[in-house]
Amino acid sequence: EPITTITTQGQHALVRDGEYRLLSVEEYLAAQTLSGYKIPEHIGLTDSYKLIGNAVPAELGRKIFETVEAVL
Repeated sequence: EPITTITTQGQHALVRDGEYRLLSVEEYLAAQTLSGYKIPEHIGLTDSYKLIGNAVPAELGRKIFETVEAVL
């Protein structure tokens, strides 16, 4: 199931054994198909979530480019 909009409100969590934790920056990057990317360490957690949430998922960008290229 696709992940919903990524926000700075920490709305996505993993639940295991009755306890939950927020997704890590690396997990959010993977959800956006950006798993090979790194956020510089000097950027805080909230700003990292903003950057990831504002990004176009890599796979979506590739599909859009392929579609436009095929039309041209």
